[in-house]
Amino acid sequence: MHVANPLLEIDLAAIAANYRLLAAAASGAEPAAVVKCDAYGLGAAAVARMLAAEVGCRSFFVAYSEEGASLRASLGDGPEIFVFNGPFAETVDSYRTHRLTPVLNSLEQARLWVEAAPGVGAALHIDTGMNRLGLPLGDVAAAHAIRDLTITMAMSHLACASDPTDATNERQRRDFEEAATLFPSARRSLSSSGGALFGARYAFDMVRLGVGLY
Repeated sequence: MHVANPLLEIDLAAIAANYRLLAAAASGAEPAAVVKCDAYGLGAAAVARMLAAEVGCRSFFVAYSEEGASLRASLGDGPEIFVFNGPFAETVDSYRTHRLTPVLNSLEQARLWVEAAPGVGAALHIDTGMNRLGLPLGDVAAAHAIRDLTITMAMSHLACASDPTDATNERQRRDFEEAATLFPSARRSLSSSGGALFGARYAFDMVRLGVGLY
């Protein structure tokens, strides 16, 4: 019996074109690539290597430290690799071994990171309304007060980026901007793919391009 196996073709040039389109929409901000979950199932290693080589992408986001370690092996030393879910006691050593940047989502993670790597930079995820990951707005001042905590990026995530007319977007932008003032030397990142189309007020220093690439 003849069996026809399905074949999926990944057009890397189309991904590069999507990257350029979204980057141009958020002109002035660094476009980072989100390659979590094996680049949404399309192959993180191949996608990330292409984006680094073809369009000069220098910052990547994954969900877990295991993904970050694998991506580091594929990309080498140069690019910065952020890990959305942040460190846990059993994974914190991997961040140092593979030169990964944690995204801190709680005071517990912030304290764990300072204990493991005092003075080493991390990103701080501030929950302004997505209610998925991130430090509540009421805890931001407590994070700022943690000795030897070095925040190199403050970030948040728009909950309603699919609807540019939703008033939630502007409220989140204002709350994020106010919270980020506690970390004046940190870069700022609010928008993922949808928010990257909102213009300069939402772009800040970095946009995180995820599903829009694919």
